[in-house]
Amino acid sequence: LYLGDERAPGNMGLLDQSMALEWIQRNIEHFGGDPGRVTLFGESAGAVSVSWHLLSATSRSMFSNAIMQSGAPMAPWAFKKADTLLETAKGLARSLQCPGDIENNTTMIWLCLMNETADNIVSNEWNFVSNFVEFPFTPVVEEGSVKDVVEQYFRNETLEKKPVLLGSNRDEASFFLIYYLPWLNETKPTKGDNFTETLRMLLPGVDNTTLRVIEDLYIEGESPDYRDALDKIMGDYHFTCPVVDWANRSADIDIPVFQYYFKRRSTGNPWPEWAGVMHGDEIAFEFGVPLNSSLSPPYNEDERRLSRRMMRYWANFAKTGNPNVDSLENTEGSDQTLASSNGDRNDGGKNGASRKPEVMWPQYTKEKNEYLALDINETVGEKHRQKYCTFWKTYSPNIPAYDGG
Repeated sequence: LYLGDERAPGNMGLLDQSMALEWIQRNIEHFGGDPGRVTLFGESAGAVSVSWHLLSATSRSMFSNAIMQSGAPMAPWAFKKADTLLETAKGLARSLQCPGDIENNTTMIWLCLMNETADNIVSNEWNFVSNFVEFPFTPVVEEGSVKDVVEQYFRNETLEKKPVLLGSNRDEASFFLIYYLPWLNETKPTKGDNFTETLRMLLPGVDNTTLRVIEDLYIEGESPDYRDALDKIMGDYHFTCPVVDWANRSADIDIPVFQYYFKRRSTGNPWPEWAGVMHGDEIAFEFGVPLNSSLSPPYNEDERRLSRRMMRYWANFAKTGNPNVDSLENTEGSDQTLASSNGDRNDGGKNGASRKPEVMWPQYTKEKNEYLALDINETVGEKHRQKYCTFWKTYSPNIPAYDGG
């Protein structure tokens, strides 16, 4: 909530997180932890929170590594400007039929909301969301833009270069398309009838010339899958390319970056087949859900191995700032490295595990833009979605649907 005064100055959720970091710094030693080895970890809006703490001079002194999954501050949904959020607050007050001069007196809005139920507030706040992947209340940028804040961060010559692990999934937008355009589950948009109009709906305010450029870029082959094209267009714009942009900016100033591309659709996935590898699908694997044998339908053995590898990559990174290395005493590629491409713990070769990983996760460089494709068989690639992300880096500032940038 942003009202532009001391009662609701905005960013309160982020400031709560910053207070939690302060508590960790004061107390983690009592739990056997190291205050100098704290890793922040978030997905989607959580990844944007992590990026905010990187951008904040106050917060970034309280952690050592950052994990950003499917989210970055340059995403169009990540931040909004103060005047936009103030209008949303007024709209919410009108929707709740708050009394008094709510247009000119924020005190009236504050008093009304303080006396409303949480259920009423939550059920009404979504009346003020009209764009694809948009949230009614976000972190606020009071002066300048997110772009200004990000550029200032990367120009900081005294910046402590904290390692970052980040990435995105193969079909980032499909989850949102299912809810925003439910008819897509039954009907594929086709060239000549509703594909262009659907794209116009998803990118309101974009001129016809830009829409044609987008179509030419994403529609390929003699029999293209237009539904998949919508997924890739919106997934690149909202998730993948903002993440790639952060990786590029980081590599440009030699911040250690490790990028992933999650490609595995689980065998028991209940969502439609066309939805592919959706936003958030990687979370189950990094938290070990496939290892739960009581689930129905169960994950298969290949997926359990992938889950073990991902847990070790994430844990290694949290401990050392490098997903390949499990201890600060070890060097990359040592015999003690835990993240084996064959799956299990270093056990001298038992259970198909090797003492050294067959596929090392390369550090992202500005020359090659390396990434690790996470699937049953991992592979290393370069320049993930490069031509598409080059387009969005050029055109995104001109798209009027959002105002945070």
